Amino acid sequence: MTKTKKILRTIYFTENGKNLAEKIFTDEFDYLPEYRTSEKPIKQWVRESFECHLPVLFIGATGIAVREIAPFIQNKLTDSAVVVMDELGKYAIPILSGHYGRANRLAQILASKTNAIPVITTATDINKVYAIDEFAAANQMRIADKSRIKNVSKKFLDNTNVTLKYSSKGISFTGQRPDNIIDSTSDEPDIIITDYALGSSSLELIPKRIVLGIGCKKGKSFEELKSFVDKQCNETDLMQHICAICSIDLKAEEYGLIKLSQYYQVPFITFSSDELKKIKGDFEESEFVKETTGIGNVCERAAIAGASETGSHLIKNKVSENGMTLAMAKKDGIIIRW
Repeated sequence: MTKTKKILRTIYFTENGKNLAEKIFTDEFDYLPEYRTSEKPIKQWVRESFECHLPVLFIGATGIAVREIAPFIQNKLTDSAVVVMDELGKYAIPILSGHYGRANRLAQILASKTNAIPVITTATDINKVYAIDEFAAANQMRIADKSRIKNVSKKFLDNTNVTLKYSSKGISFTGQRPDNIIDSTSDEPDIIITDYALGSSSLELIPKRIVLGIGCKKGKSFEELKSFVDKQCNETDLMQHICAICSIDLKAEEYGLIKLSQYYQVPFITFSSDELKKIKGDFEESEFVKETTGIGNVCERAAIAGASETGSHLIKNKVSENGMTLAMAKKDGIIIRW
């Protein structure tokens, strides 16, 4: 199992900025650059980035970045992560979606590549206390009401106990839980991990359980793949429940699939043919696919593989269209990492 690279939309304005970008995007970096071309207006380029939920790197002045992104800011749970670096690579500044969009983490990664100083200003980070929205993002949990985050964050900042209750099926935990998160039997604790939005006053975290397995011919675009998925799935429901897109490792650099996974704000995970062969089940096999990849079915096996950490089952069998295949699996259990 391998998590693939991601796309980082990048814009620079000077020769120094171009040189810094070239220094950042080396083979060992976990991101692929998608540069703004000079003929495309900056606001149009930013709008497209936000529509696809792609992270953005501005190499230039912070003021320019603020003015360009301002019209497109809507929701801290869906806005693109935005990081600014000066053209000499001295500072890396996350200015939007620091926690749920992981801009703080991206700034730290960029800083480590260039020996820059990451300028982190979020209260939980500078006070070295737990960031509950970052925890939710890392564990692929949907936040039912973002306005509840501040109440929990305040308790962490005040170093008071945070009460937790979980009713979601098949949940297990790993890692070291923060000392001030304590179990509760109250109907409205500070945090509830639940399979359904309850409309309570708690911060409700809903684990995402749906994995898409996708196979495709080489070179399928994001637009083609997105149109195909839209025909098979309700976009609103999928946004709320998808936790990964999976395929075979031959597709690890398939640009359309990488972009599709970032649109849904989930990891793109690939498996070797040997790993997929080990997946047991009654799958629809294709001789052509077997000759090409070594296995007769990619999408169903990949969906099961991506969801199988604590057991899974198919909820949509293979469908195909114009060189693309799709299947859907659901996790039976969830492992939450502190």
